[in-house]
Amino acid sequence: MTSSNEANCDIGRYFGLPSSPCLSIHPNDGLALTANLIETRRFNSQGQDVFLPIRDAYFLMIYLESATHADILPDGTRRPSRVYAAQSICLVDMETGPAISLQTDLRAITFVCPKALLMNVAQLSGTGSARLTCLRGKKDPVIAHLADALLPLFNQLDVQAPLLKHLAMALCAHLVHAYGLPDHANAPQRTRACRGCMSPDCSCRGPLQ
Repeated sequence: MTSSNEANCDIGRYFGLPSSPCLSIHPNDGLALTANLIETRRFNSQGQDVFLPIRDAYFLMIYLESATHADILPDGTRRPSRVYAAQSICLVDMETGPAISLQTDLRAITFVCPKALLMNVAQLSGTGSARLTCLRGKKDPVIAHLADALLPLFNQLDVQAPLLKHLAMALCAHLVHAYGLPDHANAPQRTRACRGCMSPDCSCRGPLQ
């Protein structure tokens, strides 16, 4: 269940780490949800730019300690820095390769949630949507509790698969139910959304939070 080679277990290197503890979890024996424990120190006073890869997935980060960073928009524009409190979350679409300029140390758990996996969870439950609202600095007690349960498992070699599957399924179900965007009757269903969610002039149909 713990791997450094499986797809999406490479997130640590985008934060300047040679590797990071990773849990690759298959909640329904299909696509994997991956969780990475990121613990990095600021390299210099100018900060550290982090450019995430383009993937057909959502990127969820819960801050274990408060951190400060600034969004880097697709055109290279840098937004003002913002403090993200411990236990708050950010949720972004990876389809355009989101980027930030990290101004402080970072201790966080990140999740790469494939859109196909979220769609499957939404279909199994019969409610919710795989198109998610993008979030910035939002407090979410449910995700905070799941992160607390997951944190000690990163260093265990004998993690039980049923426990990981339960936590991953609970996370995916919460995302599609709490933050799923409704499909419009006159528009085709699509899973790629929130293209501009990191910008104040966001053009997607999801609210900026």
